[in-house]
Amino acid sequence: MKARFAPRVGLWALAAAASHCASNVAQQRESPTPSSLATPRREDAAVDVIADAQTDAAALRSETAESPESARPNPAVELSVFARATTDRWPSGPAPRVVGSRAALASMVRSVVRRRYQEMIAQLPESRARMVRQQRSLSVEQLMRPATAGHAVANAATARAGRNPGAITHTQVARVDEGDIVKAVGNELIVLRRGHLFRVALGSNGPWLVSHVPASAPGALPAQFYDELLVDGDLALVLGYSASQSATEINRFRLEPTGRLRYVDSIYVRSGDYYSSQNYATRLAYGRLLLYMPVELSSQAIGDERLRSLPEMRFGLRGAFREQVDYLRLFLLQTPTRRPTMHAVLECELRRQPMRCSTRGVIGGQYRSMFVSQTAVYLWVDRGEYDWEPDGWIFRLPLNRSTPVGAVRVQGGPVDQFAFDERDGALRVVLRQRGRGDAMWASRFSAGHVAVVRVPLSAMIGRTSTAGPESYAVLGELPRYGALVERWIGDWALFGTGAVGPNRWSLAPGASSNVGTLFAFDTRNQRYFAVPLASAVERIEPVGDDALVIGSAGTSLGFSKLALGSGLPVTTAQLRLPRRAQGESRSHAFFFHQTTDNEGIIGVTTAPEERTGWQSLEFSSDVSFVRVGARSFAPLGTLTSRGPQEWRAAVSAADWYGNSRAIFLDDRIYALMGEDIVEASLTPSGITERARLDFTTPVR
Repeated sequence: MKARFAPRVGLWALAAAASHCASNVAQQRESPTPSSLATPRREDAAVDVIADAQTDAAALRSETAESPESARPNPAVELSVFARATTDRWPSGPAPRVVGSRAALASMVRSVVRRRYQEMIAQLPESRARMVRQQRSLSVEQLMRPATAGHAVANAATARAGRNPGAITHTQVARVDEGDIVKAVGNELIVLRRGHLFRVALGSNGPWLVSHVPASAPGALPAQFYDELLVDGDLALVLGYSASQSATEINRFRLEPTGRLRYVDSIYVRSGDYYSSQNYATRLAYGRLLLYMPVELSSQAIGDERLRSLPEMRFGLRGAFREQVDYLRLFLLQTPTRRPTMHAVLECELRRQPMRCSTRGVIGGQYRSMFVSQTAVYLWVDRGEYDWEPDGWIFRLPLNRSTPVGAVRVQGGPVDQFAFDERDGALRVVLRQRGRGDAMWASRFSAGHVAVVRVPLSAMIGRTSTAGPESYAVLGELPRYGALVERWIGDWALFGTGAVGPNRWSLAPGASSNVGTLFAFDTRNQRYFAVPLASAVERIEPVGDDALVIGSAGTSLGFSKLALGSGLPVTTAQLRLPRRAQGESRSHAFFFHQTTDNEGIIGVTTAPEERTGWQSLEFSSDVSFVRVGARSFAPLGTLTSRGPQEWRAAVSAADWYGNSRAIFLDDRIYALMGEDIVEASLTPSGITERARLDFTTPVR
């Protein structure tokens, strides 16, 4: 293997890459301003190395098709870094200024709309321009009048693998919980399903239903979607979208010692419509609900100047909505010239009766991504200008409100929340040249070069800064197919793409191969590697200090484990599950139950390989289990779901945030699959079903 591989990726290739990169670095440093992330070209020698690595991985896939457990490690190819990231120079800038008042916000939006209107009129023939002027019945002065039916912060919307104490499903950051469809409280599961809240006890004779209630307020018209559940002690929080109220509905329930689920109260929040195929809009940190609420301040159509309603709230089932904007905590760095958007974060203290809520936010362009660490909410927003390669600002809104807000300007944008990592007094972000955040399905369509920037937190506290060229480690351009998947594991930034997205969400018709390459950048010593894999890169997860990569490999689902501790990424184990694909692309569809340092059992949702990605919104997925050893995988088996149910469309037309989860509670193994909770036993021959409960039967 090594003898056949070495001649194609010898020193001549690495030397050529290093030479070309060095000249690019010199050009970057001579330039007075950063030239975006586009310094290297596709014809770089490093790209040839990557192509060779993929060819070799294809051969490896063929060689190991019959005996995947005995697959030999793939050699990692060291590539060049196109700049060396430093944090030496961070000149101080002024603090972000506050908008201050509703009148100031109205003035800003009016000026932007006037400019856009004039630009449009100037480009039209005179006859058409005259018609537009006549049809324009709304004056610019009406812009700030609240709409009668504002769109909602609909359905909170993923985050992959942190470990919270007692967590049974994934979270990205420890002690920062995320909404899901199932939570554990003691020896019980609280499940949100089909517009109802279920309380299921896990007894020695299998799971059994304790109680259930509608997820809506008693006597109120149920919402169209109930998608997200958060639990804080004996309080359960259910979020949904109510079309009748044109608002996000937040209902609190008390988990009574008697086993009852008792309704407490409701609040309704109006804002801009929110959805992300990758991220969630909510977090729960230190007893506070954090809800992200974007509001586009000017309409997409220039001839229609109606403004969507600013964030409004109503406590209780009746009464008037009141505007929920703290203009002294609404920050602005520059006026966007294209689609100005308010990116607001609602913060509610869950233990207050009634809940006490307040908002903070920033003004930027329409593209965005949110990340919550243990210390702050981070918002990346583009600057709202007419450019194909957006740059933007990363705002830091500290959870401790006595700490001032700050921001840093960066080139490019993150793909989703997993681009961010805060540790050791700094924020590290994976940026892509044409990264536009994670609104809707934007995370699946990024392109261009990839870079890593490291920002000391001191540069984002009460001041603004700009990341200069010396602040980036530019890692080259990736092949333009598939969705970028990235993840921080310790000091490593790992990323890659596949020929298709998770569970075969086709993004590039005509892509000829499912073989992918994992890229690994060690921030400690600026070393950068390409690791050929025998599968696409659809999911990257930490398993202890190691990395696990999952992706399609032809008609199979491939698993690769990489050891990172030696400073050289080494593939230590590979596995294929025949005729399987990922059942869901969201982060909570995977969980690692750690037993020793880098060993344990993983549960991942899977589906028959012929199922398309869109069908994962309609069908219940299966759950497959695999034992992870230091240098081996051992498939344990798959628990199968019963498929779609007749009554499911009565509440929600699709499971936008998934329907199946692997659950590990102490030493017991469960799976939530649609309307079933299955208890499993681990035997010498693998996973076997022990008991199955259809917990929704009483509410059919």
